[in-house]
Amino acid sequence: MSVSYYLIVLVAIVAVVMISRVAQKRALAGVANLSPDQAQARINDFFGSSFNLDPDEKLQGVWISEEFQGVKGAGRQVAGAALNSLAGAAIGVSTYVPQVRVGLTTAGRVLFSREYSELGSRGNFKQVDAFEAGTQALDAASAFPGEALKPPMQSPLGGGAPPEFVQFRAPSGKTYEVWIAAGQTMGGPFVATFNALSGVAS
Repeated sequence: MSVSYYLIVLVAIVAVVMISRVAQKRALAGVANLSPDQAQARINDFFGSSFNLDPDEKLQGVWISEEFQGVKGAGRQVAGAALNSLAGAAIGVSTYVPQVRVGLTTAGRVLFSREYSELGSRGNFKQVDAFEAGTQALDAASAFPGEALKPPMQSPLGGGAPPEFVQFRAPSGKTYEVWIAAGQTMGGPFVATFNALSGVAS
């Protein structure tokens, strides 16, 4: 079995932590026996509505992260400002750090879906950017040499392991930075796992 199969199944398991206990039990039922095609269908059922997929394009991986609040890519500043404006119009200014769902598609694109509040309720997601195939993941040392980045107090998925800083850098030069929740890559560094899955050399 390929590493992508194990990654897809693991991400599907991790993802159900974010939904209700009842839905979690249903989602986990028989997950270990899923074929690669069934695992991909499961992850698309969970997260497809969070992204703007092209016809015949599917998600092959989704990772839960928290938005990096330091240096920001210009594309995210514009998209984030628009979403904040929508949320502010409904319930006022929100102070939480939004989660970001990072999706890798079968076409090699990397999609970013950002959390926003609606009528006082968190957990709503809207795609705010899409990077073309060939996008590379960089760790903190590669993205910001010599700088000490302070991780959030808690991982987006909870638990004791600290999240991993990742900068996604598109061939066009655009960047998007997040804190990837720990425990989503079979124990290995996210950057190496992502670049191997997407076919981009680290």
